[in-house]
Amino acid sequence: MHIRLMQLDEAPAVASFIARLQPDPTHQIAYFDMSPEDIVEQLRGFDTHPACATLLAYEKERFLGLLGLEVSAEIQRTWLYGPLISEGEDWAVIADALYAQALESFIPPGYSQELFVDVQHTRMADFAARHGFPARPLEASMRLDRPHAAQLPTPSTVYVLDLAHTEGFVTLHDRLFPGTYYNGQQILARLGERDRVYITRDEGNAVNGYIYAKVEDGPDSAYIDFLGVAEQARRKGLGSALTCAAVGWLLTFSHVNTIALTVRGTNTSAVALYQRLGFVLTQTLAGYRKVAPSSVTA
Repeated sequence: MHIRLMQLDEAPAVASFIARLQPDPTHQIAYFDMSPEDIVEQLRGFDTHPACATLLAYEKERFLGLLGLEVSAEIQRTWLYGPLISEGEDWAVIADALYAQALESFIPPGYSQELFVDVQHTRMADFAARHGFPARPLEASMRLDRPHAAQLPTPSTVYVLDLAHTEGFVTLHDRLFPGTYYNGQQILARLGERDRVYITRDEGNAVNGYIYAKVEDGPDSAYIDFLGVAEQARRKGLGSALTCAAVGWLLTFSHVNTIALTVRGTNTSAVALYQRLGFVLTQTLAGYRKVAPSSVTA
């Protein structure tokens, strides 16, 4: 078996291979998009980032499979896009070889590592167990289509995050989601025309709830990344109001047809909230994370 880096001009062919497997839940990698065009852009992003890579495995001229790697030095975390293995090949042997090469050449020591797949991808569950990736709680993937989204009310007590409330937002986010993939300061650094935070405030003008939403290119590329409400402010409708505000803003982008999010499956109150607003469950996802000894878990 020979393993090498993908060349940039190979991205369309590799993307077509990934797109063929993605609809099958027993192969699906949640980090990859579904269309070949969107996957090409993801692969090109790996190629242009010095810490990221796409590894390809071959037996002579026969293509066996791949593993994409997205590495963040900022939070010392690596996301594994795969392994994705051709049908009819020895999945475990090829996947283990790709992972061994990734550990040797691309994943820095001490970085945590993450896998995210459809719950029906049982070979990945075996891979995770074999390599010491503990399973995380299942995630519910939910979507809201534009016709239903357009019917949501416009709340009057929700505000775009302003400079005066950035510290309160950061404090609340970091308390509710410690060690997650974006801390409060990292979200602030991302804000712009396509990334926005809405907040609610209590009677003392302190931030007691927030939502972070973003939009990317493509018809299915609007996301709600985080929704958080302070413990003492829950069950007062703030989560619903924040979600409605974010959805209303996302719909101002004419290319957005659906709005997606993932929420922990055991968070039944959050799932119920989104369902009341018209979101439907589309998929159950399984996550696995190998945490370095010095890392903080989410």
